[in-house]
Amino acid sequence: MKKAITLGLSLIMSVTMLCSCSKDDDSSSSGKRPDIPSNASVTLGEEVETDERKLVALEAKINSSGEQTVLMDSTDSEISLYFYTTHSGNKIYTQTVIAGNEVAVLSNDGGTYVLDNKKKRYYHDDMAIPETPANFVTSQLSGTTSYLGTYKVTINGANYVCEKYKDETGFTYFVFFDDGSVVAQLIQLEEGGEIGVIPTIIAAEANDKKLKLPDDYKKMTEEEYVEYRNSPVGVIE
Repeated sequence: MKKAITLGLSLIMSVTMLCSCSKDDDSSSSGKRPDIPSNASVTLGEEVETDERKLVALEAKINSSGEQTVLMDSTDSEISLYFYTTHSGNKIYTQTVIAGNEVAVLSNDGGTYVLDNKKKRYYHDDMAIPETPANFVTSQLSGTTSYLGTYKVTINGANYVCEKYKDETGFTYFVFFDDGSVVAQLIQLEEGGEIGVIPTIIAAEANDKKLKLPDDYKKMTEEEYVEYRNSPVGVIE
């Protein structure tokens, strides 16, 4: 989980900067991504021969479509982290929650909005719309990351394939759904060590609902915004 926390915190830093395995069984035919919990049972299987790296294919698909959604939810005894981002072109939504403290920001053709999702209100800012966020998969493949192979894996009784990668922090297995999207990450700090599960979605699509200001949100006054910004649940700096 140490790697998950490090990854999550690096994502949060990226958000702040912007703001200033296919299945083998028939159960995948519905097209709905499975919900893989963090306490899932994992069994790694044999290596699979393949000519295509699924993570590289997903990277190319995101670059081609100009859309991506990333959702990561990690919890352990020290920290709980929820990170969600989606974008389509220059429409961007990001939301991060750590220990109950939330940062949510929407940027679209109407400008940039700091969102208070609990009280359904927003503060509008005329700052320039940030450039499209970098391809998340590219950030995972850069630096010292090396591909070690593709393997069968069983999670809570369901069969998938996953790709194994190594960097300076340990091993990461990206688990794939039949549409080529990532549905989980498996983290292993050392070879043969315990495997942790991080529920993760990485897909070449964007959630259109998140990219629009909700109709029932009310605009904050300057005084309300200052109060919200300085409150524990609205920390944005």
